[in-house]
Amino acid sequence: MSYPRRIGWSFVTLLALFLHSGDPTSTSSRRSANEAALQRQVRHQLEMNKLEAEVDKILAETANLTNPLLRFAPAATLVLAVLGAIGGWLKYLSERTEARRHETQERVAAAMEQLGSSDPHARIPAAISLGLLAKSASGEIPTLRREVIDSLCSMLAQNPGAGEQRAIASTLSRLVAGQKDLDRLPLAGADLSTVSFDGAAIAATDFSGSQLDGTSFKGASLERVIFASISQPNGRGVDFSGATLRSVRFSGSTLRQLSFDAADVNELIFQECELAHCSFANLKETGGLHFEDCTLYSLTFTGSELATLVVTGLKDVDPPTAKAMTSASKYTSEKVDTKSNELLARSG
Repeated sequence: MSYPRRIGWSFVTLLALFLHSGDPTSTSSRRSANEAALQRQVRHQLEMNKLEAEVDKILAETANLTNPLLRFAPAATLVLAVLGAIGGWLKYLSERTEARRHETQERVAAAMEQLGSSDPHARIPAAISLGLLAKSASGEIPTLRREVIDSLCSMLAQNPGAGEQRAIASTLSRLVAGQKDLDRLPLAGADLSTVSFDGAAIAATDFSGSQLDGTSFKGASLERVIFASISQPNGRGVDFSGATLRSVRFSGSTLRQLSFDAADVNELIFQECELAHCSFANLKETGGLHFEDCTLYSLTFTGSELATLVVTGLKDVDPPTAKAMTSASKYTSEKVDTKSNELLARSG
């Protein structure tokens, strides 16, 4: 009970006592009885006032203790609601991702089956579909891109028809461009005409027997790679310009219009090859350029520094090539055998 309310009760009690004491008709005994009753009433009222005061005090103290908690209750409720919403959203995303992964796997399986069909009209859309899936779903299935690349490479090694080869080559080019982990690709005997490996990092791969007709390795990184008995049926060039070549070997091949301009070379070896109209301009040769038992026609070395040129068993060389080789900066005859040196000197 509040303080004004207690004051009101006390005033009423005193007024009753005053009026009663002033009544001239009351007898002495009655007055005494009434006074005793009023005193009891006053004591009772005082006790009630005291009790109410204690109750008010306890309520005030309780309010002081609970108000800070109540003040933060709405914020706590909001935080719990937000956390619940986030948890529900994350669960939804997880379920959705899993459903998409499962759907993609089913589509890949169907396209792979179609790619193995005997009907080339079925294989072409399958190759295109696999390429699109590999690019769009590689985040959901990390190994998908490499699986598709290997499948397409294998298809190119099965002598596909011209239309099928173009579709697969185009799809493969989009998948391998700029990839940095392409080792041991199954490319032996593959028709790689017009395929672009630009910017890719290829290692420990055998291109033996493959067709490199208009193929590009511009800016690529090749390490421990073999090109044996390769062919260029339509005579289109192969571009290695700006590539990094480490332990790369060409053997038993007739090579036309290969460009190694501005390539970074560390052990580039040609064995029993015939090279014609190939450019080695501005070559960064740091670890050996080897021509072993080769025939060399119309090669250019403009701006190159052949620090470790190795020429052995040279079969034939035309005068322009001989002059270009002997006049290249840092050229020495120390690593050219006697027969080859004589041939270079006579031709130059």
